[in-house]
Amino acid sequence: PAMLGRGHTNAEAHPPFAPSLSFLLSPVLSTPFFFSFLLLSLLIRHKYGYDMPADGLARVLADQAQVYTQHAYMRPLAVVPLVVGIDAERGPQLYKVDPAGYTVGYRGAGAGAKETEAENWLEKKLKPEGPAPADAGATVRLAIAALQAVLSEDFKAHEIEVGVVDARDGQGGRFRVLSDAEVDEHLVALAERD
Repeated sequence: PAMLGRGHTNAEAHPPFAPSLSFLLSPVLSTPFFFSFLLLSLLIRHKYGYDMPADGLARVLADQAQVYTQHAYMRPLAVVPLVVGIDAERGPQLYKVDPAGYTVGYRGAGAGAKETEAENWLEKKLKPEGPAPADAGATVRLAIAALQAVLSEDFKAHEIEVGVVDARDGQGGRFRVLSDAEVDEHLVALAERD
């Protein structure tokens, strides 16, 4: 799941560009809107009859970001996108693209002010050889728990935004933002577990 504090309304500012692909932007400066136009132009050029997979999009974005670091007259892209999607052949994918042009796949990733703490917490919970969360609900609860642990804060449903790309939802892996009621169900489940 892609999550962001409600004050930043990422999913409203950057709706999914393809049915099964979306992204989360963590701005370092004021680059996200330029980056979203760049992303849209890349997706429009992809005309092979199917949605661009997350790994392909991440590679293209990394290549483009790397070009911006080579020329003195171009300001580097100061944004860290997390690209999420479900590939028909490889299943769920999560990629993080560094402003310097480096991209790598993750099982769980963070971006922003407490990125290192979030990734350390997720690394402990999602071991490479260990099993993945059983279902989308378990994944959402794991992401919310990571956010709560890293920020040392309990959230209300209207304070966070959760986006999900789920292949088992009967919609063929479409990106959607959970409603406040759905987020509240997960928050209650987390509170009861503790």
